[in-house]
Amino acid sequence: MHDTPYSLDDISSAFSTKQREVKKLNASYKWSLGLTAIFMVLLPLVYLTIIGGVIYAEWLLWQHMQTPDGTNFWSIFAAVLGLVLILFLIKPIFAREPKQAEPERILPGSEPVLESLIGRICTEVNAPYPNEITLSSDVNASASLRRGIWSLFSNDLRLTIGLPLTYGLSAQQLSEVLAHEFGHFSQGFGMRATYIIRSINYWFLKVVYQRDRFDVWLEKIAKVANNEIRAMFLVGTARVLIWLTRMLLKGLMWIGQAVSCHTLRQMEYDADHHAARIVGSQCFAETSKRMHALMIGQHQAQELLEGMWIEKQLARNFPRLVTEQANQINEEQFEAYLEEKHKQEKQDLFDTHPSDSLRAAAVEKLNEAGVLHLERPATSLFSHLDQSARSATLRFYKDECDLDIEHAELLDSTKMHRELAMQKNREDGYSRWLYDAVGVICPAPSSLWNLPAPSTVELSNSAITRSQQTLVGAKDTTEKITSPLADAYSDLLRSRVALGFLAAGYNLPKGAFDLETADTIHARNLESESSHQLHEQRQALRDWHNKILPQMMLQLRQLITRGVIDETYTKELISFIAQLTNSMQTLEDMRFKLTPLTEVIQTLSDEEVPDTTMKWLTDKSDAVKADLAKLWDGLAHIPYPLSNSKQSLQTLAFQQETDSEAHPIINIAQHANLTSERLGRFYVDAIGELAALASVETEQAREKSA
Repeated sequence: MHDTPYSLDDISSAFSTKQREVKKLNASYKWSLGLTAIFMVLLPLVYLTIIGGVIYAEWLLWQHMQTPDGTNFWSIFAAVLGLVLILFLIKPIFAREPKQAEPERILPGSEPVLESLIGRICTEVNAPYPNEITLSSDVNASASLRRGIWSLFSNDLRLTIGLPLTYGLSAQQLSEVLAHEFGHFSQGFGMRATYIIRSINYWFLKVVYQRDRFDVWLEKIAKVANNEIRAMFLVGTARVLIWLTRMLLKGLMWIGQAVSCHTLRQMEYDADHHAARIVGSQCFAETSKRMHALMIGQHQAQELLEGMWIEKQLARNFPRLVTEQANQINEEQFEAYLEEKHKQEKQDLFDTHPSDSLRAAAVEKLNEAGVLHLERPATSLFSHLDQSARSATLRFYKDECDLDIEHAELLDSTKMHRELAMQKNREDGYSRWLYDAVGVICPAPSSLWNLPAPSTVELSNSAITRSQQTLVGAKDTTEKITSPLADAYSDLLRSRVALGFLAAGYNLPKGAFDLETADTIHARNLESESSHQLHEQRQALRDWHNKILPQMMLQLRQLITRGVIDETYTKELISFIAQLTNSMQTLEDMRFKLTPLTEVIQTLSDEEVPDTTMKWLTDKSDAVKADLAKLWDGLAHIPYPLSNSKQSLQTLAFQQETDSEAHPIINIAQHANLTSERLGRFYVDAIGELAALASVETEQAREKSA
């Protein structure tokens, strides 16, 4: 495969001239789609009927109140209650959709080769050509009605192509993705039915779960009416009725979801069939595998950007970064991941897409050879791909990530490669010297982070030879310690979370948190056992630390002596690691308090929090705040040696904007979580950097010395 651009003639000659029968939907499939769409339309009519019934009952009540004996407390109570219920029921009808960000568009004629390919595939699958082609930063593609309901009765269609696909797939694989989407385009009636089905499902989802100002207002009224019995009774009854109405609508939502999902899955099978007819059954399987790799790459790229954003740095071309991350995935581990994923796949009643294994089996059974054959990368289909990707990247940062990129540094490919190479060097150095035996949950004593005094070259070479021998077989030794250590840490954290829920007033069901009986006694037993196990494994690891770290420090000393690495920078790293090590216990204490706090916060709804729970939340957040202050006092002004501008931890780790609308407890938890994540990352990265310096080959040192 090579990057030579395709020409229009190349696209034309890539298609087989053999005539094929046009694939059509059978009558039963069309009937299924039609009946599903009709059923989905009936569900909102049921909802409107409920509204009409409540309004009619309210009108009858007001008529009764006009009579001499009609005005009394209970009549007024029922009338107000009815008005509240009517407001709740009709507000979703008038709710505005959030304004969608403007997508990156491909202007007609700007990408002639791609447009030619799209046109030919549309012809092959008997689909209308899209009115608009847009680009996104997702590992995905989609076919949709361009203007929603206003395009329902026309062929006003939009094709969206995820840019990571253009960098990460071959032209043949991208054609498979496009053919699948055009398979949806060819389902003219089916696509419109799908739009109706998905829109109604989404609308019910909003009605059931979305909270707005009306809900907040009702909650405030409940708090204000805390001392007025009649007002409390009115508001309480209104909230109960609203809850019951939500449960009814939730039932309608699940009924609609169950009915529609079967049809949506069948449409996916049909679109897969179109794709296989174009590119062949074998290409379908290869594309599916590659898409999984790109999704992992996207996740890793987002994690990388989170770290870079600390210093206001971002990749100029995010889709290309996704592909580069996907290309670095270990093939053996990836195959094991896919195998395990397929084993765990289950087809659920409410799934809108079939499982990957079922889709692959269905396409393999077709045994299609395909009529299109392209060998080059998908980038060969584009004339202005990098320019479009950079523009889409800026939209992604601004509109989807909500980042203020005005003062950010956008790194080009060369600088990004340098950043990625540095990160890989740290990971390789960490793996070569330390494996998983030094880190946040298993820090080495600060006394070991110390360079030895300068020595003779002969003594240093002898010591380094011994250090290399020590590393042989060390991985197996450390895994026997670090694996149970990680399990013990996880169990201890699990016990603390369970104890947190119990202390906050929750009744835990049997089996919660993998406890046979989720009560205080069993949680305490798990806490005691895991704490003892953690202590034992850490003690065993101390012996390993005492053996390996001095050898690594000796290696660093020799490299400094030979002038291969900078002594000042090395000492800065060692000093930084030692100072963070001294705060690791405080960081761990905070994490053991913070995790239960965060878990309990995530379970809270808009309902009023019980006093027992609120007291626990307040006490726990105060304890987290105290640990946060202790970390701040000890570390805030320490410069981070890996920062381009040597910024302090106060700037990089402890700064966070406060959400004025959020509860103070939530702000504390968010601030502590962010600080914990950043300090942990800085600690491991600094150790990795030091290990990378120690991994410079001794031969290079000898050559430079000579």
